[in-house]
Amino acid sequence: MNKFEDSFDDKQLHELMEDLSSVRINDFKFTEEEKRRGLERLQKRMRRYDWWKVGRCWAVAASVLVVVAIGGWMYVNRMDGGSEQEFVARVVPADNDILLTMNDGFTMNLHDKSELVCSADGGISVDCDEWNIALSDEETGTAGNDEAGMVDNKMYTLVVPDGKRTSVRLADGSRLWINSGSEVEFPACFNGKERCIKVNGEIYIEVAHDADKPFRVRTAGFDVKVLGTKFGITAYRYSETANVVLAEGAVAVESPNNETISLSPSQLLTFSGGTFNIEKVDPYTYISWKDDLLYFNGTPISEVLQRLSHQYAVNISCSTSVAKERLYGKLVLEEHIEDVLDNLSVISSINYTVKDNKIIVDN
Repeated sequence: MNKFEDSFDDKQLHELMEDLSSVRINDFKFTEEEKRRGLERLQKRMRRYDWWKVGRCWAVAASVLVVVAIGGWMYVNRMDGGSEQEFVARVVPADNDILLTMNDGFTMNLHDKSELVCSADGGISVDCDEWNIALSDEETGTAGNDEAGMVDNKMYTLVVPDGKRTSVRLADGSRLWINSGSEVEFPACFNGKERCIKVNGEIYIEVAHDADKPFRVRTAGFDVKVLGTKFGITAYRYSETANVVLAEGAVAVESPNNETISLSPSQLLTFSGGTFNIEKVDPYTYISWKDDLLYFNGTPISEVLQRLSHQYAVNISCSTSVAKERLYGKLVLEEHIEDVLDNLSVISSINYTVKDNKIIVDN
């Protein structure tokens, strides 16, 4: 057997396909279906010729040329209309800023994925890709000490519109991620016997442990009380369904009818129609939005599209012919909604068009 004969196996073929996955020509991005077809063509070509007879380095070089050729073929086919996927106009999402307000009237507009950091003395700084600032006592109104030597406590309200996300490091060291279409109220610092924030929407929080100061999250329908733990909450005022998912530690949930429900790690508590249910889940699938991922396990496409509508601040309508189709798998929250829908169309029967700045989904 020639020493080069085993030098180019299926593993290396897939490594080459990773190169194909990264190929971009101008602003075009290959769909999963195009990548699959490219892999099939590459495998056929590799098995048709005895690349190893010219040595490993020439085999690799030739194969890379095949990858580039396939990329060029995809590009040409897209440009001349030969691709199975037609071009569509891009929808323009709503572009509202995140709004930070204080109970004394102070306001500030923030950019997407800004990070707020609260200091123990009541100050706050804002960091994002565009700039980093630290607000002074005069700007935020936190100047002045109380009898215990703490600053006069001020309340911040953070309104995160559809299409935006942000995060906050609270004064006690707890970390808070806030999803699209949510509103959170929190103090400049925690002065009382409890650490308390109010939530309308979806958050994930990692609570810093403090045995002397329990942490409480208040929503319109229930409260969650903890000492130190990691959990997620979905509790939009407009929705009849709300849930708490526990990733680590323990929480006590006080329900609307004054019941106290204890949760263990990997448990999901769901409130719906005045009743509640507890089930075992993979908690990450419920909090993965903070890492630009969404997981679905039999979720109706109508619900998936409703979620994407909030994540991207776009108007999406869904025909009854596909609304009840169930989705299983993972979606990457890419920069543009059209890229997400392209990927969704590969694992489901949907098609979509853009008309009057609205996305219309059917089959």
